[in-house]
Amino acid sequence: MRFVRRFLVLFSLCFALGGFTFYAAVVVPIGSEVLDATAQGFVTQRVTHGINAAVAVTVLLVGWETYAARLQRPRRQNQALIALLLVTALCCLGLAALHGRLDALLDPRAFAVREPARFYRLHQLYLWISTLQWLALVATLGL
Repeated sequence: MRFVRRFLVLFSLCFALGGFTFYAAVVVPIGSEVLDATAQGFVTQRVTHGINAAVAVTVLLVGWETYAARLQRPRRQNQALIALLLVTALCCLGLAALHGRLDALLDPRAFAVREPARFYRLHQLYLWISTLQWLALVATLGL
């Protein structure tokens, strides 16, 4: 069971980190060249649901591993994993809440953004929280 649990944790971390990293580093720049910013925003709206779901599954699996193997690690490492897990989970919740607010500012029928200045501010916050979450997942992978 230990092997299966750790394999699932490693796979989920790689999947979530890899998906986010590839999307941010490759898909968004290419999408921005091929599509206008609004069209790219509608693509991102759909993709981020998958990325956020992958991170939520990862939080559950890392939590399982952290609890199940707590006696096999030094106390400080357990504390670090718990802190990273909390940061990741809080980011996940924050992103879910922001996603709903951002979605409400997108008009799919008109293929337009309502209140662009507000959308931009919320989107910037979304990007900062996503970056923090990504860093927490990288640190978790390192531990």
